Amino acid sequence: MKMKQLFQSITTRIIISILLLILPVNLIIIMMTQNYRDAVLEQTLYSCEVILNLYMSQLDKEMYSIDMYSNNLLKDADFILMSEQQGGSRYILAKNSIYTDYTENMLFHYLSVGYFIYAPELEDMTISVSSAKNRKRDKLAACLADTRVLDQYVRWKMIEVDGEKYLLHSFQTGGLYYGGVIFLDDVTNNVLNELDYSFKEVVIDNTVPKAAQNNMIVSVKSQNKGIYLHLTIDKNEIFSKLPLSKRILSVLAYISFILIPALYLILQRTLIRPLRHIDRALRKLENGEKAYRIGKHKYALEFLHINQSFNDMADQIEGLKIENLEQELQQKRMELQNLQLQVRPHFLLNIFNLMFNMAQIKDYLGIQKMAIYLSQYFRYLFRGGKALQKLSSELNVVKAYIEVTEIKNSNCFTVNYDIEEDALDVEIPPLIIHNFIENIMKYALRVDRITHITVRTESTPEWTRIIIEDDGRGIDQKTLECINSGLPVEKDDGEHIGIWNSKYRLKTFCGSEADIEVFSELDRGTKVVIKLPWTGGF
Repeated sequence: MKMKQLFQSITTRIIISILLLILPVNLIIIMMTQNYRDAVLEQTLYSCEVILNLYMSQLDKEMYSIDMYSNNLLKDADFILMSEQQGGSRYILAKNSIYTDYTENMLFHYLSVGYFIYAPELEDMTISVSSAKNRKRDKLAACLADTRVLDQYVRWKMIEVDGEKYLLHSFQTGGLYYGGVIFLDDVTNNVLNELDYSFKEVVIDNTVPKAAQNNMIVSVKSQNKGIYLHLTIDKNEIFSKLPLSKRILSVLAYISFILIPALYLILQRTLIRPLRHIDRALRKLENGEKAYRIGKHKYALEFLHINQSFNDMADQIEGLKIENLEQELQQKRMELQNLQLQVRPHFLLNIFNLMFNMAQIKDYLGIQKMAIYLSQYFRYLFRGGKALQKLSSELNVVKAYIEVTEIKNSNCFTVNYDIEEDALDVEIPPLIIHNFIENIMKYALRVDRITHITVRTESTPEWTRIIIEDDGRGIDQKTLECINSGLPVEKDDGEHIGIWNSKYRLKTFCGSEADIEVFSELDRGTKVVIKLPWTGGF
C-alpha cells in the first residue's frame, strides 16, 4: 500500500516525468558532443589530406620529371661517352656538357633537386644541385660515391645524409651510376608551417604508417612510386581547441539530475535550444550549405562562444578550400605553361641542318624562307602568352611549314585546304594542327607515290570538327589503340608524348567535351578528328 501511494503521489510523478523528459535530452547532449568531436576530427583530417595531397602531387611531378630526364640520358652522346669511363679530355668535355644540361634543367623544377653521375672506375662524381642547396652538395656527393648505397636505391626511397633527408633514385648502365635526388626538408617544413599545432610531425618514407591510439595519423601515397607522406597530430591538442563549454557539456547532463525542480525550464532555455541551433548548423554544413552561419541569440556566454567558434570554423573551412583550389589552379597554370614549353618539335633540328646545307650550296632564297618560317613559328607560339589562338593563325603557320618542307620533300605530297569561313575564328591551343601535319611529314610520306593531305572543317550548331587526312603509310593497330586511350606511345627510341600533350592541352583549354580521335589503317592512310564545342554563330 505504501509503495502504491508513493507512485501515485504528484511529487513522484513530477520527478518521473522530469526524468523521462530530461534523460533522452541528456543522452542526446552526450551524443551530440561526440558527434561534434568527430566532426572536428573529420574536418581536421580532410584539411590535412588536402595539404598533403598538394605536396605529394608536387613530389610525384618531380619524381616523374627526374625519371624521364634520366631515361633520356641513354640517348645522349655525351652520356654514352661518359659510360665508357675512359677518362681523358673527351671524357672531361662530355662531363662538362652533361653538368651544363643538369644546371639548366634545375630551372624547370618546383622543389630543390639534384642530379648525379658516378663513374666507379674513375672514382669521378658529377653532381649538380639547386643553388639554394650548394652547401649540402659535398656531403651528398660523398655519400653517393659509395656504390653499395646506390645499389640499394634502384627505386625511389628515402635516404638521410648528415641529418638531411632526401628521396633518391639510382640507375645503372655499363657500370655507370646516375640518377636524381629530391631535398625533403623543404617539403616537410612547408607542411609544418601550414598547420597551427604545437605537436606535429611529418615523415616521408616507403612504409605504411602504424595506427596510434592518442595521435591522428594522416597519410597519402604517391601515385606510382611507393612513397608515403605521413602527418601525425596529437588528438588531445585538437580537442583542446574546442570551447570549454562543449567539453563540460556531458558533465552538465548528469548534474542536471540534482537540479530536478528547475532543471527542465533552465535546460529548455539555456541548453536544449542552443544545442538545437548547433545541431541544425552542423547538419546544414554536413548537407552542403557551406554559407550557413549561426545567428545571434540571447544565450549564455558559453554558447555564444560555441556559436562563434562554429562560425569561425566554417569560415576557415571555406577559406581553406578556396585557398587550396587557388593553389591547384596556380599549379595547373604552371603545369600547362611547362607543357607549352615542351612543344619543341624534332623538325627544328632538321631545319637547322637543312639551313646549314643550303648555306654550303649558297641557296640564299631557301635560307630566307627558313628564317622567316622560324620567326613566324616562335612569334606564333609565344605571342602575348595566349593559351589559345585562332584557327586562321594556326593555318598560316602550317602553310609556312608546308612551304619550307617542300624544299626537302618536293613532289612527294600535295596539300588541300577546305576550311569554312566561320571556322577561321575558332580558337585552339597553338600547334595542335601543326603537330599532326609534322607527324605526316615524318611518318606517313612514301617514296613510291605522292601522298595526298587534306585539312578541312565540318561545323554544326553544337560542334566544330577539324579533320586532317592523308593516304600515307597508316598506323598499326597497337599504336592506334594506345593513342586513342590517351596514353603516351612507347617505342624503341623512347616515349612519344606529342599526341598526349595535344589532347591534354585541348581538354584543359577547351573543356572536357573537346577531344581528338585518330582513325587509321596500314597502307591506306590516317584520319585525325579534332572535336571542339562550337562557340561561334551562324
